[in-house]
Amino acid sequence: MQAMELPGKSTRGIMPEFVATYDLEETAPSPHTEFKRIASDHDWHGMVIDSRDSSMKFLPNSTVSLTADTMRAAVSSFGVLVSDAKRNIPNFHIERVTIVGGGEVCAFHDGDPIRY
Repeated sequence: MQAMELPGKSTRGIMPEFVATYDLEETAPSPHTEFKRIASDHDWHGMVIDSRDSSMKFLPNSTVSLTADTMRAAVSSFGVLVSDAKRNIPNFHIERVTIVGGGEVCAFHDGDPIRY
């Protein structure tokens, strides 16, 4: 999986915010609440700081954010999060993940290992 560079200003020297959006397979009970709890344990949160006014804003459902040095660090952290979720949530299955930040995009689909 190769990262794609996005056009725009360089983020070198600034610790970027990474946003991950994901689809979880629906099971009973729903895995979403427990996944968000585990995500929080790994420093992935359902809020971001709005750069226009520095206020905290909630992200849409199935979206979390992380402040990290690099895309490699963000992808690694999300991979550990998914491994932890698989150990702790019965029948857990993640279908798709897209991580955006630091001028890069990484996308993973069903069965792809989540690694940089």
